[in-house]
Amino acid sequence: MKKFALMLSLIPALSLAAPVMSEDHGAHKEREGKCAGKARHHRADMMPRYLKSVDLTQEQNEQISHLMQQHREQTREQMRSKRGEWQAFRQLSFADTLDQARLDEMLENSAASFKAHARQRAELNHAIFQVLTAEQQAEIMQKMAEYRDRAGQRKKYIN
Repeated sequence: MKKFALMLSLIPALSLAAPVMSEDHGAHKEREGKCAGKARHHRADMMPRYLKSVDLTQEQNEQISHLMQQHREQTREQMRSKRGEWQAFRQLSFADTLDQARLDEMLENSAASFKAHARQRAELNHAIFQVLTAEQQAEIMQKMAEYRDRAGQRKKYIN
């Protein structure tokens, strides 16, 4: 009987705590941070990470945003066309028997698709790099070298 009375007394406390908890979480989403960052992840004007610290002019921002939007639209179309292939790959993977010839064919198509995507990404980065001034290019190259050095030092500790 005491346990039952205790449980009944907890119900109003939990019902009062739920709205407070949801309000706190909503405030968390409005702050800068992971929740807010994910909400902006797929905006067309999102700049590559290597440009975050570079001071760009308005014209450069517009040119790079246009390049990014074109790349995103092109990639989105390719992803839509690949959905059927991914579904076929899953069906083949979980079938009673594995059709090795079909699997090899699908893997070759996947490799070709990856190669095309890597080429498009390299072309995008090159086009963005050409929009920058010589000083901005040098700044990015220096930061990349510093990153490689830090990554190399981390590998020493891992091995």
